[in-house]
Amino acid sequence: MSTHLTRKTRGSYKMPRSVQQSIPIDRIYADGVWQSEMCSVLMWQISDINYAMQSDAAKQNILTQLGTVYAGIPADCWMQVCIVSQRMDEKAFARDVLYHRENDGFDALRAERNRQIKANARENGNVVQHKYIIVSTNKPGVKEARERFVQVQGHLLSAFSALECAVTPLDNRARLEVLHKFFRIFEEGRFNFDLIIAPNWGRTSAILSPRTASAFAKKHIEIEDFYAKCMTISEYPQQLDDKFISALLQQVPYIVLSIDIEPVETEDAFKEIDTAQMKTDAEKVRFNKKSVENLDFTSSVPQRTQEQDRIIASIRKEMTENDQQMFLSLLTVTYFAD
Repeated sequence: MSTHLTRKTRGSYKMPRSVQQSIPIDRIYADGVWQSEMCSVLMWQISDINYAMQSDAAKQNILTQLGTVYAGIPADCWMQVCIVSQRMDEKAFARDVLYHRENDGFDALRAERNRQIKANARENGNVVQHKYIIVSTNKPGVKEARERFVQVQGHLLSAFSALECAVTPLDNRARLEVLHKFFRIFEEGRFNFDLIIAPNWGRTSAILSPRTASAFAKKHIEIEDFYAKCMTISEYPQQLDDKFISALLQQVPYIVLSIDIEPVETEDAFKEIDTAQMKTDAEKVRFNKKSVENLDFTSSVPQRTQEQDRIIASIRKEMTENDQQMFLSLLTVTYFAD
């Protein structure tokens, strides 16, 4: 979670000294809602979208549909898209993916299909990806938060169904298993937890301790025999290629990529636009003043300034005429290495 969102939910940011401090959960409810001081959080898993093999028109339609997902998030919520790329659990792979013998005369075909699936898995480094959506809200009580989550879930189901993508809410066991896989690399298949036995967060932390030893330095995290480093992108170009995310995910086998998306109130958005316009106008004035001082009456405003002016005008038009919305976004990537 970004420092901005951490301050929004918990008041301040402090360097954690233990695994438990790095997971700021105050209370877990039976329906899967987690609470962190003023913030309530719910999590969904989404299936893959067939994007790479689509035509350019179909890809554009998918991107447009994804825009409706973001636009439908209420102003009192913010969304996090999380992609976890990690080593494949071989036992779960054999149980859930491979075909099993049925002694019906087609086992030879199943064996051949399993051989192809295993070959594809080896080609991809025996890595599997899971995709999640996490929605947080600052509603004053858990009852109001649940009502908001019902609205958000209906929107997610509707928006993703148009993309032929399944959306599955995660219960407490599934969410705790995600944390277990994060902190216990190479022990992904050993998760065993019963929420009935441990009904509160203070005891659910037992799935991570005492065996999980962590040290938090300024530039990295040590988790048992592994190191983790988190990085973010501070400056973006005007456009990004649609292969940008997949390129980041191919760097090392174990990666957690997160995109935080927070809607901006319309009034605040126009203030941001006006501030950007004032900076661009100031650059024009400085350039014209310098041109007059140099008696240079033929030069034009730099292309970069003209481009900024065009982009600001385009954003203002989209918001006023096409009812578009502004978002704050933060992309972070956590890489793991032994």
